[in-house]
Amino acid sequence: MVDYPASMRGVEEQDRSGWLMGKFSTEIGSIPVYGNLGVRHVRTKQTSSGIATASGKPVAATVTREYNDTLPSLNVVAELTPDFLLRFAAAKVMSRPGLGSLTPGVTVNVSGSARTVSGGNPMLDPVRAKSYDLGLEWYFDEGAMLGATVFYKDIGSYIQNTRETRVYADSGLPASLLDNLNASPSDEFTFTVPVNTPGGKLQGVELNYVQPFTFLPGKWSNLGTQLNYTYVDSDIQYLLSSGATAQKAAMTGQSKNSWNATLFYEGERFSGRVSATNRNDYLIQVPGTEAGFNSDANGVHGQSGTTIVDASIHYRISDQLELSLEGANLTNEAQESWVANPSVSLPLEYSQTGRTYTLGLRYRF
Repeated sequence: MVDYPASMRGVEEQDRSGWLMGKFSTEIGSIPVYGNLGVRHVRTKQTSSGIATASGKPVAATVTREYNDTLPSLNVVAELTPDFLLRFAAAKVMSRPGLGSLTPGVTVNVSGSARTVSGGNPMLDPVRAKSYDLGLEWYFDEGAMLGATVFYKDIGSYIQNTRETRVYADSGLPASLLDNLNASPSDEFTFTVPVNTPGGKLQGVELNYVQPFTFLPGKWSNLGTQLNYTYVDSDIQYLLSSGATAQKAAMTGQSKNSWNATLFYEGERFSGRVSATNRNDYLIQVPGTEAGFNSDANGVHGQSGTTIVDASIHYRISDQLELSLEGANLTNEAQESWVANPSVSLPLEYSQTGRTYTLGLRYRF
């Protein structure tokens, strides 16, 4: 019997594409209209190798597949006035899965009480969507801008990690994968496998404001601000580990409301900025896996919202030498995760990473 190491795996991907684009410019009445129309064809070829399991025994496996995508796009700009621009964009887009998700083997990990088995899926399709954006931009002063954009995405294929807790011995995997891991086949493990789901809808609005304070006297005119607010609403169909449909919920990692605000100073020698970034609660796992609490199709794992404050200052000593000081997470914001179902919510994990300071000296030759 050949002893295959569990770490033997690899993915080779070859991407080839060709594109064609044409620009146009015209007028509708007295309004200049211009933009471009194009199409890109992409061929993706993947060869994934690793250790699969057949009749409870590890065997070397190689999976080769190829798929094609034709991706048209349209971008149009209408100059309502020299300072007002109306933009429209439509495109068919795709995003390939990470290479680490494509191997046919598994990774077994034991860390304290956490026991996990992460599997790959060499037949995983990319995320595919149709995207539409409509925006209005007002350039009311030099370097200043006020903009609003509404967007809509029809996601036809989404990637979800399905999770299931079960006894290792019932998985069909060889017990030899647990060697030197301080675990036994009778232990419960959380099994994770990426799969494609039917996708769903996503829509929202984004507001942007940029304003240099050039109207202030003296060196105060070097101040400025950047503000952004985004609202996103999504409805994604999720699956159970069996492949049956679970609940519809927001896209994992997506906060419904988020904003950031920056105050900056750009002087001849001295520059600096202070930024605050806020996001509200978001989901990190759908469905949940906590046995006895939310292992049904209605349970979720989530992350509490945060407000992170960062700052940086730079001082140019000479044309070649610059001194910098940067601080991250200055308020020492905590990270909190939770589990919930429609009737109750319980805390899952609490952590603080602390503040980070970086002092740098840069010399340009």
